[in-house]
Amino acid sequence: MPRERLTPERRAQVDVLSAQVAAVGEPLRSALDPGALAAQLRELGFGEVEDLGPGDIRARVTGAPAGRREGGDGPHVVRARRL
Repeated sequence: MPRERLTPERRAQVDVLSAQVAAVGEPLRSALDPGALAAQLRELGFGEVEDLGPGDIRARVTGAPAGRREGGDGPHVVRARRL
């Protein structure tokens, strides 16, 4: 998500996360619009696109219940596959 679209609170959270993941060798390198990226991938022939937002990532990694998942602003992990 482009930094300028984040709230000040979310920017601070992303800054903390960015420092943490950079410290273990996985720097955050891009700020793409998730919806636009998914559309581009589909146009390129990727029939399956999975976009995990912050809440989705947290649920997958920690097992947090679905009710605690939150939406979209912040880091995403995208997986795409040609069908």
